[in-house]
Amino acid sequence: MKRSSSSSTMDSDQMQSASTSSMALRQLIDNQLYSFIYGKWRLDYYNKSNRYHKNAPLWLLGQPYFTTRSDDEALFSEYLLDYYSRIWLTYRTKLSPLPDSNKTSDCGWGCTLRTCQMMLAQTLTQIWLGRDWRFSGDKERNVLINGVSHYEIVSLFGDSVGCELGLYRLMSIANGSSSHQRAVGSWFSPSNAFALISECSLLHSLRIYSVNDGMLIESEVDELSNQFRIPILVIVHLQLGCASTVNQCYHQHLIKFFSMQNSVGIIGGHKRRSLYFIGSYNNDSLIYLDPHIAHEAMPAEQIPQQCNQFHCNKFTKMSVDQIEPGCSLGFVVLSRLHYRSSIDFLVSVRFTRIIDVCADDRKSANQQPLFVAYSSRPELVNARSDVSSVSSSTAAQLGFELI
Repeated sequence: MKRSSSSSTMDSDQMQSASTSSMALRQLIDNQLYSFIYGKWRLDYYNKSNRYHKNAPLWLLGQPYFTTRSDDEALFSEYLLDYYSRIWLTYRTKLSPLPDSNKTSDCGWGCTLRTCQMMLAQTLTQIWLGRDWRFSGDKERNVLINGVSHYEIVSLFGDSVGCELGLYRLMSIANGSSSHQRAVGSWFSPSNAFALISECSLLHSLRIYSVNDGMLIESEVDELSNQFRIPILVIVHLQLGCASTVNQCYHQHLIKFFSMQNSVGIIGGHKRRSLYFIGSYNNDSLIYLDPHIAHEAMPAEQIPQQCNQFHCNKFTKMSVDQIEPGCSLGFVVLSRLHYRSSIDFLVSVRFTRIIDVCADDRKSANQQPLFVAYSSRPELVNARSDVSSVSSSTAAQLGFELI
């Protein structure tokens, strides 16, 4: 017996309605679950990690906050305000479905995207508002510095579809690019995340240069930044050991990096959780911002009234020996002189070795650097040829054919 077309249409509509209801229920359950797992109760855990003592070395993104004088309490208050002024970006729930997916949250997979966003937010704040800018509450949100206000920077990373540096934009880029081979729900490394960020059209006033092969090339930085006319964020991706935590011989490298005036922090991990490190304390701990707290999505128009949600007052830190070995260092460069002074600093703390970075062909004494700064990319063709010929000779002597 034939079914009428109207009956088939009704069945199809009912199935679609059931599917939509099931999806909505799944999203509701997920949001409730994430709100519990990554809820604000986790902030209470940090109370035991935010204790500080007097007369201990304390740095926050190039600013020193330690003294033996009687004004140490006032200086520590300045540190607290500086920490609180850094933009804090966290997991979100109750988002509109992300591009080409049914997911309404980035909980469990988006932490590296959030830490990279925080480093970028600090870079933009440093360029547009200056390192000395401080957030003092709602009344400060509309103050313009160089034509830009604080909440406008925060809004770039908002939860709405149109936010230029927000999660929707990054996922749209990932879904539309075969080179990334990443999508909603996938974990991103810092290099993957910054590759996405680099494709955002808004960044015409900033360039991003990533060091993935251990070589920082001045001529490439020069070209990318239009002869250093455009500010550039340099990110160096490093592997500091082979164990589950950073090798002890690198601890002081990380500590000293936060005394670099144009540092914008380090993206690193702890127990497979990405964190944004912004300072050092007592020569044995790193200060950080943690994205693993779930907040409900906020409409863009509410950001100016609720900017406090984008600032953390827990002042968290952890021992440097707990950090995983893979990390990404960031520093911002505003001119050629600024670039070279940055390299000089990194040489002084034994991060890098200079090869032909200046006209006088000077070289540093660091024989085992974590990365190398070149004036131009070295020619490796001859080196490969030499290695190949030696390998062929050795293989022939041993009776093997080199493939």
